Amino acid sequence: MSRDGLFQQGTNFWGSVYPTFYALEHLKRTKGRIVVVASMASWIPHPRMSIYNVRVNQAYLRLFSLIKLQ
Repeated sequence: MSRDGLFQQGTNFWGSVYPTFYALEHLKRTKGRIVVVASMASWIPHPRMSIYNVRVNQAYLRLFSLIKLQ
């Protein structure tokens, strides 16, 4: 994978993680909710999408699943 591709994946993932992390305290206090919008690409295999599916989208969905459990 190219350096630009890794940078883009990092931006996609961490761009969702950091705002959520900083909002958690407020969400707990107000009993707020997190809404996760993710593509179906992680569930339906597509040619040339395996890197995106494995790295970013699955990590994104797993992270928010773990937050939900806590």
